[in-house]
Amino acid sequence: MDEQRVRENIALNIRRYRRRKGLSQEQLAEILDMSQQHISTIENAASTPHVLTLIKIAELFEIKVDDLLQ
Repeated sequence: MDEQRVRENIALNIRRYRRRKGLSQEQLAEILDMSQQHISTIENAASTPHVLTLIKIAELFEIKVDDLLQ
């Protein structure tokens, strides 16, 4: 799987889980101590989140990191 495909999967999954939790990008950013702009770039597949960020997101959504990658 190429890097762009991984970014797209992560973007779609984060957006899906965030919406299921009823969180805005701004709220998620505040929880993760990052900017809303950064969340937006992740959800638009323009950047790949750091592995520690993926772990924090997975813990927040009570899922495995693998669930964000698939």
